[in-house]
Amino acid sequence: MGSMAPLKTKKDDYKKETENGHNDASRAQLRDAILRVPEARLRRVLVDLIDTVPAVYHALARELVTVSPTTRVVVPRWERCANCGETYDVNDSEEECTFHPGDLEADEEKFPDWDEDCHGPMDTENNREEYPQNFSCSLLSDSKLIMACHSSSSYAPSPTFDPSPTFPTSSASLSASKSSFADYLDGSRDTCTFAIAMLSERELRTLLIKLAAKPTLERVIAHELRHAQFGKLPLRSLPPDAVCANCHTAATASTAVHCTFHPGHLEERVFEFLSRMPDGRPLTIRRTLAMWTCCAEDYQTEGCAEVGQHLWRISRREDY
Repeated sequence: MGSMAPLKTKKDDYKKETENGHNDASRAQLRDAILRVPEARLRRVLVDLIDTVPAVYHALARELVTVSPTTRVVVPRWERCANCGETYDVNDSEEECTFHPGDLEADEEKFPDWDEDCHGPMDTENNREEYPQNFSCSLLSDSKLIMACHSSSSYAPSPTFDPSPTFPTSSASLSASKSSFADYLDGSRDTCTFAIAMLSERELRTLLIKLAAKPTLERVIAHELRHAQFGKLPLRSLPPDAVCANCHTAATASTAVHCTFHPGHLEERVFEFLSRMPDGRPLTIRRTLAMWTCCAEDYQTEGCAEVGQHLWRISRREDY
């Protein structure tokens, strides 16, 4: 005769309901924290977790990067269209794009209470997203007409990133298994970090809420949000080994509020310069220069991207 399963009691049901209620409350608190935490701190948390928690990195990579079917390189999955400014998935970029071919201009009459000395510039990406009706196309005579007046058969990629990590030629398949996909991503952390930097604040918070909904990542993200305070500390409170993850400036050597850096990488290019010999014969001079892939400027050029503060990297976390 087989053994009987233990009978469930009201006490067991109460315990389960209590645990579920506690988990729901914790998730609600975490979601509220993600919505309230300053944007710069959220970005620091995500970038730090990429280097310290493989599970978070792989989850982020699946959301933010993909494989180019033509070049077989790891590239940001989401691009911002150079025409309409909408974010689109590079794997599905054949949708119709509708946009204004002219420049959008802010209508000052639509911002009656806006003081640029107090609130900052009127024409910002955030205002364009939040108040599209307050902007008009410079090519349109009717300033009240805010609907897009030009269309294209597909999205136009924004030339902001030149990826470098490539897949092995022996296994460059888009239908790779989860384990092999994770192995291929070992060299694409820079791509993932760049993709995070390109997210808008709203996209950033939505992504983190989605990751926190996974039971395996919830505790890690909650722990990091509670303890990732170092980015807000004054320089004198940072340890001597703290270095900015973006511009690689040491904390003890910098008092700058803004961080200016290049999100790309250096790549050698050969340039030809036409000249003439003293006797008038033509002469071609070839020089090899290190150029930044993100802006096509030489290695001595100041960073082409700027964020509000440094992303201080203190030490590698080993507690997960």
